[in-house]
Amino acid sequence: MPNLTRSAHAVCPFYEKSEKNYVRCECVIGGARLLHVFDTERTCKMHFEKFCCSYDYVRCPYALMLIGIWDQSDG
Repeated sequence: MPNLTRSAHAVCPFYEKSEKNYVRCECVIGGARLLHVFDTERTCKMHFEKFCCSYDYVRCPYALMLIGIWDQSDG
């Protein structure tokens, strides 16, 4: 079951859900999803707070990759 508390705080447009040690991002092509599995719950939480819950998500390496895919498919 997704962590709804986390979901309520996410601002990244690619964020879909997260659990103890992973963050799942929605992709823009064919309904694909990107799953980031972290070694620890703490590392996952730090990533989530730094990127998913911040308008600084444009600095997230995963969001940058997804933005690049979206830009290529749009042009």
